[in-house]
Amino acid sequence: MDVLLRAARLIQPTLLLDPPEPEIYTLGGKRLVVASIPSHGGPLYQSGGVCWIRRGTYTVPLSVPEMLEAAHDRGLLSWELQSAYNATMRDIDESRVETYLAHSSPKSRHTGRLGSLQEVLIGMGCARETKQGELLPTNAGMLFFGRHPQHHIFQSEVVCVLYRDTLGLGGFADRKIVTGTTLEMIDETEAFLNKYIAVAGKIEGWKRIDTPEYPIEALREAVVNAVVHRNYSRTGESIRLFYYTDRIEIHSPGLLLPGITVEQMRRGEVTSRLRNPILATLLSAIAPKVIGNVVE
Repeated sequence: MDVLLRAARLIQPTLLLDPPEPEIYTLGGKRLVVASIPSHGGPLYQSGGVCWIRRGTYTVPLSVPEMLEAAHDRGLLSWELQSAYNATMRDIDESRVETYLAHSSPKSRHTGRLGSLQEVLIGMGCARETKQGELLPTNAGMLFFGRHPQHHIFQSEVVCVLYRDTLGLGGFADRKIVTGTTLEMIDETEAFLNKYIAVAGKIEGWKRIDTPEYPIEALREAVVNAVVHRNYSRTGESIRLFYYTDRIEIHSPGLLLPGITVEQMRRGEVTSRLRNPILATLLSAIAPKVIGNVVE
């Protein structure tokens, strides 16, 4: 028991057992010491200068790419503020920036205190200056204002698939890969859903009342959640929307941030945390009613 407790204290960060003390059981006439370690997606545990992960019955070291992915999953690194791959400021559509500033809420406008459009982009987290003095667009800036965002962020797309059964075994009836800026992906995904959602109508008095099969507001909110809050550091993984005959599934790459569980979300006990705060802020400035109730 002392060896186990000492080892738990030496690990960085300190490993918390649950229950906090090892338990002793008698099995086959022999005493068995059991230390229970809760499973979670929280801190990375380091021993001997190496971060370790449990895979099956083995404990193996994390590779550098795995450590970076784990850090992004836990919100320890800001993917948004990293320079977009192979991009320059020429890849930013200035007309989109100007249109955004014209339609954003007065509180979010930067033009009054910043002199140039480049300074505005830096202030919004959409551009950054390197140590060599070069100005480059960030991933957030490319997603929101880029001319061709998917040329630099390959995984930033939404794959929409329509099936004619409940399991997708009969092949797809329609498939669309949605690309573009953050706003364009949200609007085009909504258009795909509207194309196939059945609408029932009834007459009340002199008016026709249409009732869609699914609430459009809830679907749009789910799409916004996926586009704004997914883990974009996971290369090769796209947002996927599957429209079956009995349900709609939206798969967003990434894990829940540390400290958030599905059970807590069901009970409404989750404190709001943003994985991509820049994207969320940019969108909320022009669409506060859309972004206001999303669950990060």
